[in-house]
Amino acid sequence: MLVDLAFKKRRICVLLVDDQAIIGQAMRRMLAAETDIDFHYCQDPTQAVKIANQIQPTVILQDLVMPEIDGMTLVRYFRANPITREVPLIVLSRKEEGDIKAEAFAMGVDDYMVKLPDRQEVIARIRYHSRAYINGLERNEAMQALATAKQAAESANLTKSAFLANMSHEIRTPMNAILGFSDILVDLVSDSLQREYLSAIQASARSLLTLINDILDLSKVEAGKLVLEYRPVNLRLIFEDMPRIFAQKLQDKDLSFKLDISPDFPLDLLLDETRLRQILLNLIGNAVKFTEQGEIRLQVTYHWLDSRCQQLSLHIAVADTGIGIPPDQQHSIFEAFTQQQGQSYRKYGGTGLGLAISKRLVEMMQGDLSLDSTPGQGSTFTLHLHCVQVPEQRVNPSAAPAPVVPGTLQFSPATVLIADDVTLNRKLLGAYLKPYGLRLLEASNGEEAVSLATQELPDLILMDMKMPVLDGDAAVRRLRAQDSTRGIPVIAVTALAMKGDEQEICALCDEYLTKPVKKADLLTKIRPFLAHQLEASEPVAVAPSPEPHLPQPAPPGLRELLREQPLHDWQTLGPTSSVNDIQAFAERMCNLGQTHAWPPLIQWAEYLQSQAVLFNIPALYQTLATFPTLLSDTEPLSETVRQ
Repeated sequence: MLVDLAFKKRRICVLLVDDQAIIGQAMRRMLAAETDIDFHYCQDPTQAVKIANQIQPTVILQDLVMPEIDGMTLVRYFRANPITREVPLIVLSRKEEGDIKAEAFAMGVDDYMVKLPDRQEVIARIRYHSRAYINGLERNEAMQALATAKQAAESANLTKSAFLANMSHEIRTPMNAILGFSDILVDLVSDSLQREYLSAIQASARSLLTLINDILDLSKVEAGKLVLEYRPVNLRLIFEDMPRIFAQKLQDKDLSFKLDISPDFPLDLLLDETRLRQILLNLIGNAVKFTEQGEIRLQVTYHWLDSRCQQLSLHIAVADTGIGIPPDQQHSIFEAFTQQQGQSYRKYGGTGLGLAISKRLVEMMQGDLSLDSTPGQGSTFTLHLHCVQVPEQRVNPSAAPAPVVPGTLQFSPATVLIADDVTLNRKLLGAYLKPYGLRLLEASNGEEAVSLATQELPDLILMDMKMPVLDGDAAVRRLRAQDSTRGIPVIAVTALAMKGDEQEICALCDEYLTKPVKKADLLTKIRPFLAHQLEASEPVAVAPSPEPHLPQPAPPGLRELLREQPLHDWQTLGPTSSVNDIQAFAERMCNLGQTHAWPPLIQWAEYLQSQAVLFNIPALYQTLATFPTLLSDTEPLSETVRQ
């Protein structure tokens, strides 16, 4: 919002208060030639304040000895009047005594002249005091205008945040059904054309979700609501993940990827791993997108800032041999919703948000993101973090708690209340939980949820936070206020996605899930609150040799089904596939195993999912390679199937 600070130029306005008309005439003659000065004369001191209120002078000249009201009293009147309180007062008197001058200044007079002063002196003092007064007025008006603009901007920002939160909710709600039911449907459809249609639906929905997340990230940064979470991070592992993540796209375009990092690079640094990954994925993703031939290079350099090796300056450069960016567009390319002029949207797509978000994230990390590019030769984006701390203790992956890889998940008899005003959302959560034999209750608003919870006392409540009649927040507060329902765990299942929303909800509820909800995420969240058993009696750590044990025969027809579309999908995966593609395949296999109630397939898929979540890339591809074991009752299929 632009603020207009070009105020209308004020003229000097003089008010003379003196009971002697001859003084008024003399002063008028003195100022007659001054075209920028307006002169007003008041002979009656009792009318002086009234006239001043009307003409709003920039300076007042007054006598001290006048009938009816003496000069000192008139000074008090002027200083008590809101309109003239700050107007400069100049005494024009024949009295020259020091004590009288001192009293006048003590009363609030700004200047003192003995009658009748020299013309040049009068004009100089009038101009000096008037200009100081006008400057003060204009400064106050500018400050007021800026304060008004600031208030309007803050109001607009709040409105924008509310709009984005509402739009996030409204878009995520149908996407929850689209992604959820399409995931379920993939395992129920065998026709290849229909599965292709479903894959297109899922890909489009995930693209839309990515766009929503980008817009929300930008809004969080601009609103100051995004908080970085610094933890010890092994950067070398992150850098080594990048070529694996983009392997398929690199192979499709026949591009090479070179990682240039010093062997003595520190193992661990204090950084926000999630946001650093986001920046790298954005920069490398752009490099791959805009490069048709040649290579992508990720170069990492550093230098120590202290002799104790506790702080370093970090440079991460992503260079490509792509189309490059013209010099006149290299600054604007970091602005939100901005793309290179002449760029083919049909060919490259995109929203123009990635670099804007990355630059703001880097600045939040007390760094800067720069660009060096030559059209037709390529671009280099350099991330410079000026001061990165080294943690006192190394991250020891083997010392971290091993993730539990569930086998057959079996819940003890329990009741779950699902509260959501959207029928499809309730049906989706119900479809996720139906195979586990849980008793499910449904409520379409907060009022129904409180009533059902009070009557049925469920073991767990899945509560949407934005519902009609009574929203989730108010419903949870009512439940917490009742002795009978106070201890029932509540998991918020909501499309609200702003940071402030999450913090408030987590302070009220026991857990938090953001729509669209994945089945694996739902099961992970509810397991701590419901009694359950796993087929594996002990937690299984992520290991380099993940060959699963498959003692239980497959249900009739399942292996034949696996040899059709699942086998075809598996054949397209491998060391060149992205982690997201493998994770999606694991989710489909998990759903298929649950549909046919075959624990080995469920265990294998959940094991693969856990490795994908942890970015344990070597173990991930080893587990993926064991998929043929699931297709044979005796011997694993030949590895040549994959060639």
